Amino acid sequence: MATKQQSSRELVATNVRRLREAKGLSQSALARRSKLRPARLSLIEGAKHDPQCETLDRLAKALDVTPADLLEPPEKS
Repeated sequence: MATKQQSSRELVATNVRRLREAKGLSQSALARRSKLRPARLSLIEGAKHDPQCETLDRLAKALDVTPADLLEPPEKS
């Protein structure tokens, strides 16, 4: 059975949440580090907002990853 491929928006949401939690950061802390409003970060993590390139850059820098890392499909275990 084929699985549904995640959209770019869903990939970013999944990766931002996963990386944030792995670093032990709250949404508020990541919002401060990336200079985003907490409400905007919540929308991104909820896959309800398509972040612009500048936003991806800010999030990647705050999470110490590359913007491309935010678009990578999760590894299957």
